Amino acid sequence: MAIAKTLEEAMLITPQLVADELGELSKTKFHCSNPGADALRKAIDDYRQKNALTPLSNQESHHHDEAKDEAPSCNASCKA
Repeated sequence: MAIAKTLEEAMLITPQLVADELGELSKTKFHCSNPGADALRKAIDDYRQKNALTPLSNQESHHHDEAKDEAPSCNASCKA
């Protein structure tokens, strides 16, 4: 999903977008797509920090926070 996107565009990839790309996920499995979007955002911020650039997470955080609020938390019954 991030191929050929700018860092700014890739930061807009939310857990909901990942879940949509994967196809229909039940509400109990929706959170399983969250680590992918979260890891991408952290990697971009890490890259920008190591290259003396301003992290983007603060600028785009409202997109991420909205999607994160919708995701149920993981529990012991989660089996990806």
